[in-house]
Formats: sequence, C-alpha cells, structure tokens
Amino acid sequence: MAQVKRDKWCLDPREVDRSISSSSSGKNGQFARRLKVTDATVRLTHLPTKLSIQRTIPSGHYSKDEMKKLQEAAYRRLFSILERAVARHLRVPGR
Repeated sequence: MAQVKRDKWCLDPREVDRSISSSSSGKNGQFARRLKVTDATVRLTHLPTKLSIQRTIPSGHYSKDEMKKLQEAAYRRLFSILERAVARHLRVPGR
C-alpha cells in the first residue's frame, strides 16, 4: 500500500495583516540623527480568526536601516508564534 504523505500545515502570509507603529523623540535640526530616540511596535493579525500578536522594539538610537532590520526580525519571530497560535485555535492535527 502506498502511504499518503501529508504536507505540514503552514499559515498563509496573505491572511496576515502586518502593522507597524513607531515614534521618535528628540530635537529637530542639524543634530537630530544623534539625539533621536525611536521605538516601534510590530503587530500581526490573522484576518480570518482575528488572533493578534505584537512585539515592541525597545527605545534606542537606531538608524533607518537598523530599525528596518529590527522590524523584519520581529516580523519573522512573530509570524512563527502566530502560526502556532492559529494552529492551536483551529485544532490542526499534528501541530
């Protein structure tokens, strides 16, 4: 008899809403880059189930590139956590 191989269940990224809210504080003007303190919150929401998860990036002196890298890293971590939460919610076997 041939065995039926089941693919591992994965969350569809098209069903996930990604939102980022950020803020910065500090002086404006010539030396604004050195004085600005920024922080951000990355939030993922699974649209069909409305499950939501978020992570806050701590305040710090980040360049735009550094902040983008931190946001992408937070997104990757949150996506795997959200995938497990949705699988539990939907009672996906083997997850």
